[in-house]
Amino acid sequence: MNVVDIAEAIFISGGRQAMGNANYFRARMAFEMPGMLCVAREISSAVCHLSGKTHRALVTDWDNTIWGGEVAELGSFGVECGHETPEALGYLMTQEFLKSLRPLGVLLAGVSRNDPKVKEIFVENKELALSLDDFSSMQLGWFPKSDAVTQVSKELGFGSDLMVYLDDSLFEIAQILSAHPFMDVIMAGPDSQATINRLAHYRFFNSVSLSSEDLERSSRALKLKEQREFKASFSRIEDFLKDIRVCLTFSKLNSENLDRVVQLFQKTNQFNLTTRRHREDDLKQLERNGGQIYSISYEDTFGSQGIISVIALVQKPDALFIESWLMSCRVLNRTVEQAVFEFILKKANGKQVNGEYIPTEKNGLVQSLFKTLGFEKNISDRENNPAKDNWIYAHYDLKDSSVKHYASIKEV
Repeated sequence: MNVVDIAEAIFISGGRQAMGNANYFRARMAFEMPGMLCVAREISSAVCHLSGKTHRALVTDWDNTIWGGEVAELGSFGVECGHETPEALGYLMTQEFLKSLRPLGVLLAGVSRNDPKVKEIFVENKELALSLDDFSSMQLGWFPKSDAVTQVSKELGFGSDLMVYLDDSLFEIAQILSAHPFMDVIMAGPDSQATINRLAHYRFFNSVSLSSEDLERSSRALKLKEQREFKASFSRIEDFLKDIRVCLTFSKLNSENLDRVVQLFQKTNQFNLTTRRHREDDLKQLERNGGQIYSISYEDTFGSQGIISVIALVQKPDALFIESWLMSCRVLNRTVEQAVFEFILKKANGKQVNGEYIPTEKNGLVQSLFKTLGFEKNISDRENNPAKDNWIYAHYDLKDSSVKHYASIKEV
């Protein structure tokens, strides 16, 4: 059971404006129109969270959005932000609001059409509430902001549909939406109070419940940032992967990993072969029918990334069937999928391995995964099931497999 805080919704809408007797006398409704809109927004926000549609990042412009003025023209100490004037205090409160999102698992990214040197303002100006460490990604330069958002998406490991964009320029917002039509946007201004009200009022970051993965998202994004910088010092990706000593831990479904496993089933779109949205009851039923469900945790020399993948395997009389396989995109290009497949082959114990790929608008990333791993497409079954691709892996001896990876594997 999940409880929606209606009292908070009423408070946001202004209290007295939310409730009144007019609608009660006419239709026995406790709320006036402003109240109904806020309650509806609160409930829809909760439903979105429970169905895996939570926003994971806020991407913000800088000039005239989180401080007043243009830092390139005014310098680090010339912008408005601090305690000296009402306007400066408003921008300071905007920054404090953005900073308060990080403990809730919301990542912060900065995009600005500026010389990259302007980021020194976060070091030089002690009046700012935000620091360089608060940003999981920064994209500074003269390229279109839509390109900046694309790069943010690559660095953070999820799509722009899970981000909110904040800017004071209607032109920039329109340009962002033309390239990222599923991204939610907020218009900043004309003053900081209006910006804060919109950030709070639209309930984009309303969390009904938070998993440990949500709470640690910011620290893990920082580790990924350190990894990218370290990776740049290697000329060969193989040398980098050997050096960071990736370790994958496989655990059967249990009370400790259940919430995160369900969350991944609801949220994962890109690396998801079937996009089956299993919930707790579905997973338990799958286990009762002989299925084996494993969570996969990732760790390397930079630290833990937590549970990053889930596989559901079903033993058939003559084959092992991969019922579901999904993985966070933040660990792509580290041969993790090859290591997971080696684990699957061991569980097959000499049997044939069967899998299926059900195409969606968002999972084209894994369209050729089975082919890459050495599977052959079952053409005859494709005629019977045109909506999915069925694949067969018939290398019965693990030693014959061409799977190569740089991870150690352990099962607990």
